[in-house]
Amino acid sequence: MSIPRLLYLAALLLFVVFIATFFTVLIRLSRIGITTERLAQIHKKDFVPELNAADSLFEVLEQDSGSAHLKIRARAIIDTSKPPFNTLKDGDPFVLRLDNFSIPTYQFLDVRKKFENPTGDRFVIIDFGDFDWTVIDNRDFYPFDIYDFNFKFAYYVPAGWYEPGVVNVRSQTSLIFIRSRFSAVDVGQDCFQIRISRLRLLHFLTATLILIELLFMVYLVTITDLQELLAKALGYLVGLYIIREVVLSRAPYFPTILDYGTLFLIIVTFFIMLFKFLGRAEERVLITLPFSAKSPSSRQDENSRESEECAEPDKGSAGEGRRESDSNPKSRG
Repeated sequence: MSIPRLLYLAALLLFVVFIATFFTVLIRLSRIGITTERLAQIHKKDFVPELNAADSLFEVLEQDSGSAHLKIRARAIIDTSKPPFNTLKDGDPFVLRLDNFSIPTYQFLDVRKKFENPTGDRFVIIDFGDFDWTVIDNRDFYPFDIYDFNFKFAYYVPAGWYEPGVVNVRSQTSLIFIRSRFSAVDVGQDCFQIRISRLRLLHFLTATLILIELLFMVYLVTITDLQELLAKALGYLVGLYIIREVVLSRAPYFPTILDYGTLFLIIVTFFIMLFKFLGRAEERVLITLPFSAKSPSSRQDENSRESEECAEPDKGSAGEGRRESDSNPKSRG
């Protein structure tokens, strides 16, 4: 089977897979909603809902383009009828302690607030504001970068510490949660764990475009006509730039792995064109140089052909002279 035939079958298979996946994604989103992968609720193993005195919410607002840190907003709704919050008074300190297990070195963060409940409500909202959360920088692999959001937290009030048994995490960005659980990390500590990734649809579109680029490069290798190669290679380079701009339009970092991949494909395309120019096999000549030097043997062949051409008119003129003399009786007498 020829290479163009294989490329045709591969393109047809890719088209079928793309259509099937596209409609599958649409059906999935219409059934479960687009916010499902942006909201996670994690329970401890021994969590008892009746004893829960605080509902905690952590929101991922954005990712810093300079440091890859996640900007987090924390908020808690406490029940002042349950200990240890039943002894709180206006002006008492309310501290959120966060332990960061997302990086090799241990970090903790304390966010301090003052408790205020002038109306004596049972449920009080404590807003801790925004803060930066350090994660391992994987932006080089955008849009396939993954981040681990591993943490423990507790609330401190004058009556003592309180560790909630449940937490809600929500993403306000294109980052989604692909795994959420409460288990031990490498250091042996049990904590809340969330793995954060980009949208799956972005992964699929990026992988599809990369596959199309590679298939078209294979097609460039099969082209033997130089003018056709130049035109399609130029269009291929323009297409590479457009695809790079579409996929990396909101990339948090430069350069990423796709930038290196685009540069690699550009260099490979250049060498394909160079090898096509330099390939001088007789069965696939791509270009003829009018100023190319001629070998001595070719000059001798041309000189011999020129001498033969000059000799042929002389023979013809001599034959005509003999025929004229034979037809003229006076010349015979």
